[in-house]
Amino acid sequence: MDDTQWADSPSLKALLEAAREGGPLCLVLAARHSHGWDEEVLHALHTVAPLTHIALAELPEAEAAALVAIVLGDLADDVLTRRLVQRSGGHPLYLRSLLDGHGTARPGGPGRAALPASVVRRQLTGVPSEGVAALEALAVLGGSATVPVLSTVLGAPDCTSALDPLVHEEFITRTDAQVPTVAIRHGVFRDALYDTLPAVRRRVLHVAAVDAVDEGQGLAHRVAAAETVDVRLAADLLETATRELAEGGLLHAARTLLSAASLSHADDHRTDHLLYGAVRLLFWAGADAELTRHGHAVVTRRPCPWRDEALGLAEFAAGRLTSARRLLDQAQESLREAHPGQRAVVLTELSLVHAILG
Repeated sequence: MDDTQWADSPSLKALLEAAREGGPLCLVLAARHSHGWDEEVLHALHTVAPLTHIALAELPEAEAAALVAIVLGDLADDVLTRRLVQRSGGHPLYLRSLLDGHGTARPGGPGRAALPASVVRRQLTGVPSEGVAALEALAVLGGSATVPVLSTVLGAPDCTSALDPLVHEEFITRTDAQVPTVAIRHGVFRDALYDTLPAVRRRVLHVAAVDAVDEGQGLAHRVAAAETVDVRLAADLLETATRELAEGGLLHAARTLLSAASLSHADDHRTDHLLYGAVRLLFWAGADAELTRHGHAVVTRRPCPWRDEALGLAEFAAGRLTSARRLLDQAQESLREAHPGQRAVVLTELSLVHAILG
């Protein structure tokens, strides 16, 4: 039984009762911690004989980076690898789930199941309210932050006292280098906690974070806090995407364009082109799973050559090459006279289809 730290007490007691009955049964419980287990479960656990406790170490950074390289191949640049390794905390299964969500999962494949809100909140039973608030703010900050930044988001002069119980209960880790830094121990818990935050609470924390972090991170928090169309923010995102693209960050630029499109007026033709540009960049970044997820949004846009191209690339990503060839050929014909430069890009994409089909 994996991830049994999330199991409820009746289920665990039933399992342990079965183990005590004897017979040819080997019961293996994998758990990251036992914070959510009540006294009855802990007592029942220690009445099972023979009981063997095996403590597993986290993947060392080099081994975690090797796993990233194996799964992502050429997409695994140093910055991305470091972020994935830090986010996973060396937990191999969670690292793999992050990789599966990074454009490597098969289209239509099962997503990673979210933890129920009740399970997450049960883990926080007994944690002081200021500690829970600190965990919530840390989740909004991406799972890690310096203590001064966290204090600013919480609106407190110093949140150090609220962090001590969290360190003791192993919810977070703390490093006291030049600037004290804290991080939620497991990214899976951070994601689950973030998802359980009420919308109002989440927005308040994102707004508070804007002025506490650097410009790039602040922009991300502005996007997360946005509730309506924001043309000025969309323009800032377009400028950021242009810079990211110039630096070779195709995937980052694509995601930034998608954010800009979501904050723009739906009936504006410029919104269409933000979406088309994002689809093209997702294709060239090799993020087929993301491209497939966003492809449906293209269908409802106005007919034009760039829509045909985007639909063709979505078909390509889904493995429907004959349909992709038809749509890309249609796009390049429409661009023949007016946009020769854009036509050259579409012809390159079309040549990839022909190379596969023969």
